[in-house]
Amino acid sequence: MNLREKSCMLAGEILEATGKVKKGEGKKAAERIIDSGKAFAKLQEIVELQGGSKRLDVSDLPTAKYTHTVVAETTGRVYHIDNRMISKIARAAGAPNDKSAGVLLLCGRGDKIEKGKPIFEIHSDSEANLDFAIKALEGWEVVELEKTVLSSVG
Repeated sequence: MNLREKSCMLAGEILEATGKVKKGEGKKAAERIIDSGKAFAKLQEIVELQGGSKRLDVSDLPTAKYTHTVVAETTGRVYHIDNRMISKIARAAGAPNDKSAGVLLLCGRGDKIEKGKPIFEIHSDSEANLDFAIKALEGWEVVELEKTVLSSVG
């Protein structure tokens, strides 16, 4: 289940619980709200009320001076992504104070990943913070691939 499906399912539950829509129609209602653009308009309104720009575009976001790409050590399918570890790495890289720092995840659960292909990037404006974030990776499998049994014994 992807993020949109989960979000629509949860929003649908809320819509049903509040009586805004009939039981069993919440997910479809949430999907219609997203597809109509109303959800994005509300997000822009919230951003503006918090002092941000309503017309913010992805290209307006700051880019980090330093980047490190983490590649898959083996071939496999993404089984688990450790969100807590991603948060720790992002913080080590300087987030949230450094607005360009963070982790860019390049795969999702269920994706097939080839050995040597990028799975995520670490971004930072500080070379020292980037090094600290890279060191934080040691001994951790942030993106866990399924273990495949190729043969069995006996």
